[in-house]
Amino acid sequence: LIDEIGFAPYEDITVDFHMLTGDDANYSGMARTYRRLLLESGSVRPIRDRIASGESPQLAYLCDALPVRMTFASKPRKENIDYTPETELSVAVHLSFDDAKGVVAKVKEAGVDKLAICAAGWQTGGYDGRCPQTFPVEEAAGGEAKLRAFITYVQSLGYVVDGHSNFTDAFAVSPMWSTNLVCKKPDGSLAVNGYWCGGKAYNLCPRNAWETFFPVDIEKIGALGFRGAHYIDVFSATRPYACCDPKHPCNRKEAGEYQKKMLHKAKAVFGGAASECGWDHVAGELDYINYTARQMLTFYAKKRKPAPVDGVVPFWEIVYHGIILYNPDKITQNKLDAVNALRLVEFGGRPIFYGVTTNNVAYIKAAYEAYKPLRDLQKEFMQKHETLAPDVVRVTYGDGSEVVCNYTDKPFAYRSRAVKPVAYERFSPSN
Repeated sequence: LIDEIGFAPYEDITVDFHMLTGDDANYSGMARTYRRLLLESGSVRPIRDRIASGESPQLAYLCDALPVRMTFASKPRKENIDYTPETELSVAVHLSFDDAKGVVAKVKEAGVDKLAICAAGWQTGGYDGRCPQTFPVEEAAGGEAKLRAFITYVQSLGYVVDGHSNFTDAFAVSPMWSTNLVCKKPDGSLAVNGYWCGGKAYNLCPRNAWETFFPVDIEKIGALGFRGAHYIDVFSATRPYACCDPKHPCNRKEAGEYQKKMLHKAKAVFGGAASECGWDHVAGELDYINYTARQMLTFYAKKRKPAPVDGVVPFWEIVYHGIILYNPDKITQNKLDAVNALRLVEFGGRPIFYGVTTNNVAYIKAAYEAYKPLRDLQKEFMQKHETLAPDVVRVTYGDGSEVVCNYTDKPFAYRSRAVKPVAYERFSPSN
């Protein structure tokens, strides 16, 4: 979209052709080829290598753990409202820091021995409430002392707890508010992306954030005690925000580089970094993403595949499985029916729950137990995805393991075993 970039073209556009033949002449081969190019360039490194080097101290734990998000406080989201300090809505507390300790204890009592918590909505104004302002910790949820106590308690249970941040939006309600924070369009107007809990969301300039407040802010967040893979919203879910402000200009490529710097800094402070969705300009800095896509498997769920589409296959997953932890889609999160639970297996994802309450502890425990027989595969490359029969697929991993998923209503015979209806079987290399 050269006429929309706001800058003169700043690099050559090139197309590289890679001719695939034989067993590589299919989508699995395409994905393996792309993965090989990424690895050869050094832009990404396998999970196994990062664990062995010690650069991601919690990564081995994250491979085995069930991830959950706990949101403490937020304001209602309303369209077409640009809040000011005078019109800002009150914060609603969903879970106090004190009460959260009791909920986490229930998960531990249920027998979930490895849990990775992403704490959200702990900042001033709650979830996405006064970005890019982070401090003070939201008093309505308990304040900083209570948050520190919650973090210490969770870690005493042997769990990992990291934090959620938003460094892509700026709201006029923020105590930090200045139009200097905001990305400018070529005509000088302020760039916006929608309406969230803080009101009208202006695009935060990544260069200006990096050069003014981000490095200090992220260190201060780390000082609260969070450790794990710090989650920064939407860096891998959108095109990087370009800024044409003459005081801090950055084109899209440069904006992506500033995002990488932010994630790299987060890894240095917390031991890891995370975001959402599968845009891969920051792939080399991510330990996990919450989901690879918003709509991918919805085609199956709603039975409304576009006419040219035969189906959805784990192309992204073949590229990045064994490099980034992930969940494949929003419909494979939280409590799942049998079909979506099988999709989660087929696409090689980790289960995840948005919200932890005493009402869903049993579901979290069940999802954790279902994940345990497959979690060792998180460190393996996904090598091949094939259709064996209508609605029956086989996924092959780098260690030779095969996972056969049967979506039909009849058993499927494979290697002297029967794969039950709407279920899977794992076949190890030895059998």
